[in-house]
Amino acid sequence: MIGELVLVSIDEFGPFPAYVDRWQRWNGWACPRFARDTVDQIIAANAALIENSEGDELRWDPDDPDVLLKVSGTYNSDGDYLYDWRNYSDGRPWKRGELMYGTPAVERIEPDCDGLYPLGSHEWCWSIDDELE
Repeated sequence: MIGELVLVSIDEFGPFPAYVDRWQRWNGWACPRFARDTVDQIIAANAALIENSEGDELRWDPDDPDVLLKVSGTYNSDGDYLYDWRNYSDGRPWKRGELMYGTPAVERIEPDCDGLYPLGSHEWCWSIDDELE
C-alpha cells in the first residue's frame, strides 16, 4: 500500500512530498515515506541545515546506491556522545567534525516494498502540511 500523497515538513524544514497512512502515527507525528527524487531534495536541504550545527548527515551508500545512510551527528557507534563540548567553553564556534571521538553511528535505510524510503519515520517530528492531488 503506497498511501496518500501529501506535503510534510519539520518546522521550516520542507515541505516535501511524501506518502503517508493517516492512521499510522509515532507520538502523534506523521510517518512519511519518500520517493528517491524527494530523498535527493531532503539530502540537499539537510546538508545546508547541518553545515554549522549538530545533526545527522544523509548520503547514498557508495557500495549500494539504493541504500540511504543516516550518519549520526550526535552519537558514536558505541552509543556515546560524539563530540566533546567541554572543549568549546572558550567561546569558539562549533565546527562539524572537530573534536570528534569515536566513529559515528550509521543507520542504513533501504527502500520498502513500494520503493519508498521511510526517512525519519518513527523518529523525526514530521507534520502533514497539505494534501497533493
